[in-house]
Parts: sequence; structure tokens; C-alpha cells
Amino acid sequence: MAQQHGVSLPTLQKAVALLQEEGWLVPRPSVGVYVSDDPPKERPAVTVSDLRRAVIELRAAVSAIEERLDRLEGESNG
Repeated sequence: MAQQHGVSLPTLQKAVALLQEEGWLVPRPSVGVYVSDDPPKERPAVTVSDLRRAVIELRAAVSAIEERLDRLEGESNG
């Protein structure tokens, strides 16, 4: 799933854990993780400000990853 969506395994694991915490996913021991039959009763309130902040944080993270990748590629080519 991580490869299919182009994310790292730790990122996928964090996303699944968050969805479990919020009640969207239900783990079934020795079977797997499934979408809950009933959506969570209380959803966290998300504001436009929250979304803007998240986008800014994601852009910064992507930029840092790109810079690191550029450095690593430069080291391997040099």
C-alpha cells in the first residue's frame, strides 16, 4: 500500500494508527485492519486554519526531503 501511494512505510503506519485512534479503522487480531462498520461518533473539528497549517507543514517537510535527496544524489555521483 505504501508503494502504491508513493509514501514511506512509517508514513503509512502513522496514517493507519491515526485512523484507528479516530475510530475509522478496526484491527482484528490475526486477520487484519478493516474499515469500521460505524463511523466514529465524534469527529475532530477541523478548521480552514488547521488545514492551512497542515499544508504549510507538509510543504516544508517535502522541501526538506527534496533537499536531502539532492544532497544524497550529489554525494553518490561525486
